[in-house]
Amino acid sequence: MAWRADDPSFAAEWDAALELGLDSLEDELMRRAKDGTLRPVFQGGELVGHIREYSDTLGIFMLKSRRRHVYGDRQFIEQRISLEAKITAMSPEERRARLIELQAKAALLIDGEAVEVEPEPDGD
Repeated sequence: MAWRADDPSFAAEWDAALELGLDSLEDELMRRAKDGTLRPVFQGGELVGHIREYSDTLGIFMLKSRRRHVYGDRQFIEQRISLEAKITAMSPEERRARLIELQAKAALLIDGEAVEVEPEPDGD
């Protein structure tokens, strides 16, 4: 995709078109989860009717993606709550120092340097 790299205007329009396509796909998946789809029923080689089928899996997927805080994976939710509690317990100075430390590590990663990331102390 040389055009995307060479032409910022093209890249922006490409991204906008992709977002429109994803919005359309999301709308269709939501409709299928809510309204179902009609599957033809044949008997003796002839169409005799339709059965409306719903996808519980699709509904669950949509709920997990749209309402992660309620339907998301338990481990993700617990880790997020634990992290938020640790951040809330920090003083503004501790938050600032930790942010500076993480920004420095991110900059090294962006530059392609190996960085060891130590786990956060539990604070217990």
